[in-house]
Amino acid sequence: MAELSLEIWSDILCPWCFIGSRHLATALDETSHDVDVTWRAFQLDPTLDTEGISNRERLVVKFGGEANYEAAAEKVSESGSRVGIDFDHAAVQAANTLRAHQLIAAAADEGLADEVVPRLFSAQFEEGRNVSDLPTLEAIAAESGLGDPESSVRRVADDELLDGALADITEASRLGIHGIPTFVVDRRVGVSGAVPPDMLKGLFDQAADGPSS
Repeated sequence: MAELSLEIWSDILCPWCFIGSRHLATALDETSHDVDVTWRAFQLDPTLDTEGISNRERLVVKFGGEANYEAAAEKVSESGSRVGIDFDHAAVQAANTLRAHQLIAAAADEGLADEVVPRLFSAQFEEGRNVSDLPTLEAIAAESGLGDPESSVRRVADDELLDGALADITEASRLGIHGIPTFVVDRRVGVSGAVPPDMLKGLFDQAADGPSS
């Protein structure tokens, strides 16, 4: 059986990407296909700096008021609880995510991106940590089992991996990807949104059966 190549465009600032990552983990556990996963960078808000601001306050403005924000947060919390995520909306900090994407790339070099990604999501949404803060990223790298966390974060601090992250963002635009998470298999079939595991498994089946019509 041929290996399938799965690319996921996502952002650590996206709660639905966190939920989608849990659905993906289930789908990968249950599928019979051999799937090679690559995490691609996307930024919901590239204007953010590295210092971090209250995500709640940011979204109240974005959604046009407290009521709209609370409704959106409740929907996220309900969906998250079904996959074991305990969102702490009041604690979430919104910061520029390019450094987090670079850490994912550094982890991928060691074959550990699938360990770093969930730790970043959990740090962001359950622990209220700033995932643009270099000491925080070094701690996450250590928690995820990277061989030399300090070296990995030095690469991030020096923007050694920035070009790759920016290339992912450009490629998303070229492919017409505007919503995340987006899952693309073999650059032939794809789906956007935090879709359920069965839909992802169906996507793998479709890709394995041959070119889409």
